Amino acid sequence: MTSVATAEEFLRLSQEELHVPLRTLKMEYVEAIRSLGQETNSLMIKKLRGELLQKSTDLQGELRDDVIGQYRSIGTRHRQKLTATS
Repeated sequence: MTSVATAEEFLRLSQEELHVPLRTLKMEYVEAIRSLGQETNSLMIKKLRGELLQKSTDLQGELRDDVIGQYRSIGTRHRQKLTATS
């Protein structure tokens, strides 16, 4: 019985000694994962901002071209009517 009790005591003491370093490693791991998550979110937000800015710039150009195209044709029709009625 002494050897079983000694072995159990050894295991208990070993677990106590390992608990402190493992706890520290767990905390460092969690902090590292959180930091990576924040960096990833930041990069994704920057990427999405860039994509949205590019899309809005493209859309703005398309809308400008559409509006200019419409006004040109309206202006042409208006001028034609004025010329025909003069």
